[in-house]
Amino acid sequence: MAEFISLDWIKKHRKIDEKIFLKSNIKSKANCVACHKGIENGIISVIEYEKIR
Repeated sequence: MAEFISLDWIKKHRKIDEKIFLKSNIKSKANCVACHKGIENGIISVIEYEKIR
């Protein structure tokens, strides 16, 4: 099954290195909760990119 990625998502995540999405605690671009705590409740927090490197 292919992942669906919107143009808005691409725009907001384009500067993130692909290696970040392959980290063991993230594993996929579809695993939003790995970086955005609270997203399951509709809260999309701004993350500090340096913390997930």
